[in-house]
Amino acid sequence: ECVKILLEFGAHINGFTSISTEKLTPLMLAFQEGYLNIVLYLIEYEAKIEAHDRFKRTSLIHACMYENAHIVSHLLRMGTNANVFDSSMNTALRYAIAYGWYFCVQLMIEASTNLNYANCWQTICLRVDFSKGHHGICDYLLTE
Repeated sequence: ECVKILLEFGAHINGFTSISTEKLTPLMLAFQEGYLNIVLYLIEYEAKIEAHDRFKRTSLIHACMYENAHIVSHLLRMGTNANVFDSSMNTALRYAIAYGWYFCVQLMIEASTNLNYANCWQTICLRVDFSKGHHGICDYLLTE
């Protein structure tokens, strides 16, 4: 309800938080918190799904970072680019793996995300997974 009122009174739907923070859009904040109803409302009012924050992370990356598999699923069904990456060339899949979010990893793999994509330090997703000790995800990645 609060979001509706703000938009009715001219709040900028694609505005950013301050640069001293992370330069997040309202949509990114909703993705982080897992508020699907607000996400759907903002998208209906043409919020930019592919907008980038200060570190060039998109909404899909934010949803993967905060373990919001239901939102990751919705974004992927909408046709969001699953192979998007940030300023360090880290993909949404890499974030899901690094944090150990199994269901986000599973959704990203089902969306044909490139598992062998190397970031700017030339490390691939499986190495990150192994070094973080997420052995269940390692097993899943090796068998899929």
